[in-house]
Order: sequence, then C-alpha cells, then structure tokens
Amino acid sequence: MKARFLFLFLFLSSLLFSQGVSKEKVTKVITDSLKGSKVEAIEFLKEKGVYQAKVDHEFRKLLVTVDGKTGKINAVQEMEDPIFDKIREITNLIYPGEIIEKSVEREESEIVYVITVKGEDKKVREIEITISLGEPEEEEED
Repeated sequence: MKARFLFLFLFLSSLLFSQGVSKEKVTKVITDSLKGSKVEAIEFLKEKGVYQAKVDHEFRKLLVTVDGKTGKINAVQEMEDPIFDKIREITNLIYPGEIIEKSVEREESEIVYVITVKGEDKKVREIEITISLGEPEEEEED
C-alpha cells in the first residue's frame, strides 16, 4: 500500500512540477536549427503548451513554434513584412545581388534602411533608402 502511494505521489509530483523546456533552451534550439538567425521575441502559450518565437532569418521574419515539453520545432511560418519586401525590390532595381546585411534606424520623421549588397559582379555596395513619414497636411479654412 505504501509503495503504491509513494509511486502515485512521485508520478503526480513529476507531472505538476515538471519545468518543461526553458526559453533559453528554445532560443538555442532555434538558433542551432536556423543558422544565422536572431530570436527577436519569444513567449510561452500555456494553453497550447508551446513557445512561439519571432525570428529574423536571412532578412525574413519567421514565426517559429516549439513544443514546450520536448523542445522540438513544430512549425516555421514566414511572416509578412510588406515594407521590407518593397525595400528589397527597390534595392534589386538599383543593384541586383544578394543582401548580406541590413540595418534600420528610425529618426524623428523618417525611417532609414541601410542595405549591404553583394552584386552579381561580386562587389559589395551599401545602399541607403530613406522613407519619409511626413506630417499630415492641415486643411485651410475658407
């Protein structure tokens, strides 16, 4: 009887107090699986038992879902980034090639993208694209 009770107690304790996988471990799993990626944000969805991470990988935004108990990647989905898609399009028109680095700086009334491109001729160039946010015009009264 005592043995059954002890076994049941240990079993239930392991279920109640199991930590699962930590955020640090999930981050490592993602960066090891998606070489060169950067985890921008990560959260645990308790009701689903999974972690969801927003990841920057090869200048694309990904949503990665990782099992909270096993630490295995369940799904990788590309998130839409319409602004950077246009920036990529413009960059390709200016200097076709592979984007090897990007940075984004937000200033008071504009956003500046600095894109480093390795062209088809193997030369590396830096392209700066500025998006002006502007102020809405006020209507004049008659």
